[in-house]
Amino acid sequence: MVARWSGGLVTLTGVAVLLTACAEGPQGPDGWKPSRWDPAYERFTCDDGGSGLDRSGPCGGVGFAGPDTAYVTWNWNFPEPGLWPTELRGVPEQQSDSTVVLYVQVDSIGAGFLPNRTVTLTATAIDEAGAAADGAYGHFHRGLNGLPKPAGVFLPANASQVVVNTGDSVGLVTYRTSAVSGPVILRGESEGAKPAVDTIPVGVFGLVELVPGPTFDTVGPTTIHPSSNWVTPVMGARLMELADSFFAKYGTKLGYNDASLPRGGKFDLHEQWGADDPTCRFRNRSGVLIAAPRGCHGLHRLGLDVDLRVLNLSSQQRNRVRDLWSVLAEEQVINEGDHYHLRYRP
Repeated sequence: MVARWSGGLVTLTGVAVLLTACAEGPQGPDGWKPSRWDPAYERFTCDDGGSGLDRSGPCGGVGFAGPDTAYVTWNWNFPEPGLWPTELRGVPEQQSDSTVVLYVQVDSIGAGFLPNRTVTLTATAIDEAGAAADGAYGHFHRGLNGLPKPAGVFLPANASQVVVNTGDSVGLVTYRTSAVSGPVILRGESEGAKPAVDTIPVGVFGLVELVPGPTFDTVGPTTIHPSSNWVTPVMGARLMELADSFFAKYGTKLGYNDASLPRGGKFDLHEQWGADDPTCRFRNRSGVLIAAPRGCHGLHRLGLDVDLRVLNLSSQQRNRVRDLWSVLAEEQVINEGDHYHLRYRP
C-alpha cells in the first residue's frame, strides 16, 4: 500500500477551484509534495517535508505553472495507479480501496481560500466505445439502448453530481467508484472561478494476458470485448500447470473461455453496465437452459476466475480436471453446465 499524489491543471484568472483529496500519508513519490507559490521563479516549488531542499516543476506527477492555476491533488493510500472498482467479490475490503475523500476549496490565490463558496462536483465516465482513454480497459461498446456508463457516486448523496459548501474554507465529500473499470473525469465548478478537472483511473491493475500455448487455447473475444482473457500472474501460472498436466496425460488441449477484461471490473456480457444481466443463461447437466445463478460473469472481475469448456471432454477427463484444480488452487470447480468455472483465491 502506497501513497500517491496526482492531479491536473486548469489555468484561470483570479479565483480557482481547488480540490484536495487525501487518505493517509502526507507526501507524494520520493517524499515530495506540493508546497508553495515561489514568486522568485514564478512557479510552484515542492519540498521534501523538512530537508529544506526545493525542486521546481512536477510535484509528484503534477506540473504547476503560474499563480492563477487551479489544481486537483489526491494523496492516495492504496496500490498504484488508481482506485479499484466496487463489488469485487471475494476480495477482503482492506484490499479493495474504491473511495477517496475530497477536501474541496475555492482558492483566490492571492487572498487564500474563500469561505462559504458553493462548488458543484461532477463525475463522468469516459465512454468512447474504446476509441479514447477507455480503450485500455476492454469495453469497446456503449451501454445498450443508451444506458449510461456508471461514473461512481459522491457520498452520502449517492449521486454522480453533488453540491458542496466550503464553510469556513473547506468542504468534505467522499467519492466512490462504480463496479465498471475505466477512467472517470472529476470536475469542480464554482461561480466566478475556472473549473478544476482531473481524471481518475479505476481498475484492477497488474493483470497479464493469458496467451494460447501448446497445451491450451483461449476463446471468447467478441467485438464489444475483444480482449477478454486477462488474469493475475499467479492465476496464469495455475492455469498453465493445469493444462500441462492434462495434456501430458491425454494429449488434448484445454480451452479457456473468458477470464477478465484487461483492467478487471464488471464484465458485462450483454452491454449491461449495472447489475448482472438477468438474461444470462446456460445449460445445466440435463441440457435445460436456465438462468445463471451468479449472473453473467458475475465473478470475472479480478483476474482470478476463468471458464473452461468441457463439452468436448469425457467424464473421465472432467474428473481429472476437478482433481487437478482442487490440488493446484485448493478450490472446487464450479459446474455451470456447458463449462466449468475455475476460481482461485490466494
